[in-house]
Amino acid sequence: VQAEREGASVDRWLLSSMVAIYVEMGAGELDVYVDELEAPLLAATVAFYARRAVVWAEQCSCPEFLINAERALDDELARRVAYLHAHTEELLLRVCEIEILLKHEKTMLSKEHSGLDALLQQNKTDDLCRLYRLYSGIHMVDGLQPIAVIVQKHIEREGFALLAEQQRKVEESVEVGGE
Repeated sequence: VQAEREGASVDRWLLSSMVAIYVEMGAGELDVYVDELEAPLLAATVAFYARRAVVWAEQCSCPEFLINAERALDDELARRVAYLHAHTEELLLRVCEIEILLKHEKTMLSKEHSGLDALLQQNKTDDLCRLYRLYSGIHMVDGLQPIAVIVQKHIEREGFALLAEQQRKVEESVEVGGE
C-alpha cells in the first residue's frame, strides 16, 4: 500500500488475494484481519498523510490543496475497493479526512490570496464546490462550521457594501435634484 501511495505500480490482484487470506484466517470473524492488517494499515495511513498534508499546506494554494485532498481520498477509496475488505472503508476515509482536511482546515481557509474569502470574492465556483463536497462528507464532524462563519462574514460585508453604494446613489440624486 505504501509503495502504491508513493506512485509505484502494484499487483492489486495479488494484494487482494493476500487480504483474503487474512479474512479467511479469522474463520468467519474479522479479528485477524483487523488486528494484523487493518490496524497497522490505518496507523501507516495516518503517518503518511500527516507528512504529506503538511507539505501540501505549506506549498499549495487552497484550491491546489483541495485538489490534492480530493485525489488522495479518491485513491484511498479505489485501493479499498480494489484489495481491502469493506470493513476498512469508513475507518480509512475517516483517518484520511482528519489528517488531510480537518487538521489543516483553518490554515487553508485563511490563506491570504487563495483561502475561502478569496475564493468567494473571485467567484471560484469549481473550487467552492470542491470545498463543500470535501467538508460535507459523511465522515466529517463540524467540518462546515468554520466555512459557514467565513461565508456569513463575506455575505454581511458584501451586503453592507451594497447598502453603502445605494445610500451613496440616493445622496447623489438628492444633491443633483436639490441644486
